[in-house]
Amino acid sequence: NMAIGEYKEEGSTVVQTSRSNLVQTTIIPVYSFTLTANRSIQAVAGQTIRLNHELTNTGNSTDRYNLSAANLTGDNFEYSNLRVYLDANRDGVPDGAAISSYSLSAGESVGLVVTGDIPASGVSTGNNGQLRLSATSTTNSQVANNTDTATISDKAVLILRKAFSVSSANLN
Repeated sequence: NMAIGEYKEEGSTVVQTSRSNLVQTTIIPVYSFTLTANRSIQAVAGQTIRLNHELTNTGNSTDRYNLSAANLTGDNFEYSNLRVYLDANRDGVPDGAAISSYSLSAGESVGLVVTGDIPASGVSTGNNGQLRLSATSTTNSQVANNTDTATISDKAVLILRKAFSVSSANLN
């Protein structure tokens, strides 16, 4: 940016020009993100669980994130087949193949679904299993984690998925 001013001295017809110093603004990339949120559910032995999360790039530059799900220690059972999927329409159902990384532009967010299988035997009512979803920035190595817990129940466990989709509406 540079300002230019023009003026005439009193009694003169000569136009004088004055220029300011050149000012440059440099925007430095800021890399930050959020991963939300910890989940707790009731489940039954042998069930495949699905847990929803959201990854948001809160920085001002595009960043790529490595994604992983892992069992935690100190609980009652281990999940098998832990995977991370996109949930593009945020309906709680995995969209496409499992992923291990994803890129987001500044201000963008994406739904994620973590899936895992609870053992069919060797678990009792009240047992719980924990897993950790981790997202790591490939640019600055910042890490965010969510911890999910499934508690085994001897009651009926219902999974209800709600979605709202309207392509047109009656305005009468």
